[in-house]
Amino acid sequence: MRVSIWHEGRRSLLRPYAAMRGLSGGMHPAQKGPGLELQAGADLQWGVRWGAWAGLNAHRDGAGQLELSAQLGLRMAW
Repeated sequence: MRVSIWHEGRRSLLRPYAAMRGLSGGMHPAQKGPGLELQAGADLQWGVRWGAWAGLNAHRDGAGQLELSAQLGLRMAW
C-alpha cells in the first residue's frame, strides 16, 4: 500500500509519500519467514527547472535483521 499527497504552492509542488509492504519468505535460505518493508520520502519540484527528492527505506526480515537505506537527489531540467 502506498499513500501520497501533494501540495501545490505558487511555484512549487510537494509530494510526500509513505508505503508499507509485507514480504513472504523467499527462496534464499537466509530469508527465514515473512518480513516487513517501510518507505517514506518526498518529491519536491520548484519552478520549471529544479527538483529534489529524499527517501528512507527500512526492511526487517524474518530473522530479525534490520536494513536501513536512504537516498537524496537533486535534478535540473534544461
